[in-house]
Amino acid sequence: MEIYETEDSVMLFAAVPGCSPDSIHVEATTDTVVVQGERQPLYENEKATVHRQTWLSSSGSFSVSYSLPCEIDPNRVKASCKNGVLELTMTKPEQARPKTVNIKIQG
Repeated sequence: MEIYETEDSVMLFAAVPGCSPDSIHVEATTDTVVVQGERQPLYENEKATVHRQTWLSSSGSFSVSYSLPCEIDPNRVKASCKNGVLELTMTKPEQARPKTVNIKIQG
């Protein structure tokens, strides 16, 4: 999982191999994102002998929660899932965006 912050949004990328977009559920609050899903087994055959198995072939439900580095607007989160990577684009509210203020110098 990777999180990046820009001036106006926060991007989250999470590896979800073996998960279809329909099997992933995302919830967001102003400072947290929860990703839940279910992974189906890559291969099922009771008569097969397993010689090597890694986390990629594990199946079952998962739920992870991520604290965000700044406030986001949970109503403006966009999600997509391509090639086993979940991508969330989370827009910051106006008050959380950096502002530049010109200061007048008296003299």
